[in-house]
Amino acid sequence: MKSKIKRFTPLIMAFIILFTVVGCTNNNSISSSAEFINFDKAEVLDYSTVKSLREDFLIKEYQPQILEKFELGCIAAYDSKIYYTQYKPIKMGEMNLATNVVMHDLQTGENKTIFHIENSGHYINELYATGTSLFWVLTINNETRIEKYDLATQKITHVKIFEDGAVTILLSSDERYLSWFEANKENKRSLFVYDTINDQIELISSTIARQSPYTRAHINDGIIAFVTSSGEYNTLNVYDLQHKEYRAKLDFDKETEFANPIANDKFVIWCAGELLGSNIDLYAYDLVNKTTIKINDSSDSDIMVFSFDIIDSTLLINDWKSKQIIGYDIAKKNKSELTSDLSGKHSYLLAAATADHNFLTYDQNNRQILLLKKIPDKI
Repeated sequence: MKSKIKRFTPLIMAFIILFTVVGCTNNNSISSSAEFINFDKAEVLDYSTVKSLREDFLIKEYQPQILEKFELGCIAAYDSKIYYTQYKPIKMGEMNLATNVVMHDLQTGENKTIFHIENSGHYINELYATGTSLFWVLTINNETRIEKYDLATQKITHVKIFEDGAVTILLSSDERYLSWFEANKENKRSLFVYDTINDQIELISSTIARQSPYTRAHINDGIIAFVTSSGEYNTLNVYDLQHKEYRAKLDFDKETEFANPIANDKFVIWCAGELLGSNIDLYAYDLVNKTTIKINDSSDSDIMVFSFDIIDSTLLINDWKSKQIIGYDIAKKNKSELTSDLSGKHSYLLAAATADHNFLTYDQNNRQILLLKKIPDKI
């Protein structure tokens, strides 16, 4: 019998995904076009605290309707619609008895189950939304499937099937592309991207640096960030999927600890340092001006980075010290606590940007989903 993957709670998963240290294994030569990153020369920005940044976002709150004996699983959003999974777990087990995928329309108040599965050996660990489709990862009957749900036709198609119920697949998605890592025959990892327009899967790299299986290849507006291992360096790659060209290649010493790179067409962000507790420094590389920026200094910082993402030039940080979502406008050098007007105590999980430039998170204290909608003319 094949081994089963352990189902992680959202809190444990969030810690594992964030605190992933990139390692090393590959002997390929590095690209001559790569730029070596010297952390000591990074520009340290001084941010002004402003209220105006809050005006760039509208905050919508929604408390998901969870059935009796069910638990909240994954969340996703697109436009005014919030999607979430709720599952009925097997007691003392790793699988579920039933799972629903639910859609809630924030404008009309409509709430309906759009997909249901009842099988005593399954679980769904991922959920992503675009304007036309949902994507999730379903493990069932000792196999794992990346599935695409067409919102117009309610038809489900299989993007890829893995004949292994123990494989771990984590997704990232923008409006067009879907990405994931998987093991290859050389006992290393490869990066694949599914193009929803061409309905094709493309191998982007087979020399991914050694890392935790709970690492994503984040995509924003067709820009993907990933780390490869070459010679004496690890290389942070920023790749334009539509134009099939590299926007940047940044080399690091293999002794340097860094993780979780996220990029768009303006910046690539990553965390560095001890990657434990509050000892996390965030860095950005300006893809236009070709400069390295230090966002915060963990040795003298008033924030504790739990997770982060980027929308345009605004870096959004889930800060576990203030229990707020903090926005840093890197271009204007402004910052603001975006959720400070919300009453009560908060503890945010599962925070991430959506395919349509909004920001989604879950407040476990109040059991509410928060959608920070970016005002269109502010993008």
